[in-house]
Amino acid sequence: MISQFFHEPIRRNRVWGLVLLASAGCTPATDLPESAPSPIAVTSRVDDVTETTAKANAPTESLTELLSLVRERLELMPQVAQAKWNRKSPITDPDREATSLDALQAKGVQLGLPAELVREFFQAQMTAAKLIQEELMTDWMANQQPPFPNPPDLANEIRPKIDQLNEQLLVALLKCCQQASTPTWKSDLIREKETFTAGSRWQEAVVRTALEPLTQIATTALGRSK
Repeated sequence: MISQFFHEPIRRNRVWGLVLLASAGCTPATDLPESAPSPIAVTSRVDDVTETTAKANAPTESLTELLSLVRERLELMPQVAQAKWNRKSPITDPDREATSLDALQAKGVQLGLPAELVREFFQAQMTAAKLIQEELMTDWMANQQPPFPNPPDLANEIRPKIDQLNEQLLVALLKCCQQASTPTWKSDLIREKETFTAGSRWQEAVVRTALEPLTQIATTALGRSK
């Protein structure tokens, strides 16, 4: 009887508590799922998805970066042509070109890039640059273009910019080589080259010359993976 005396009010209080919770629209704790995901588990899954997405996008990002730098380098060529036009300098400087290629090749090898790829890539950029200069100067000769007013200084303004772009291109080239063994590389390359070509204001020969070595990147990466 004493036990029943103490237990009955407890049962009644518990029942009334459940009634009050129900009338207030609340769900008792006993009705909650036993295995609700913890915030840590949810965050971990989000991080996994983010990391996977980042890895999937990496080849496209490295290609976009490389092609953006290629475009930026080509866009400097009208200034180079103007400076040479005013000074009546030749478009081609074989000694300077060879020295620059040797230096870039050495830096590329230090980064871990194949020497042949580095040389072919930058030789292509130089050839594309000369094609732009030749096209412009041919037009200027036909139209008897007078000297340009206040052209940029070739040695102190333009060439330092080109040197800086070359350094950035080496790093971007390395990133592409590291990503070129991914399954989507070839399709990414085709798409990015089409986008580059569609947005270019240069002749087809210029674009084709500048982008041709990119095919070699995939061959180099596939060779390493075997």
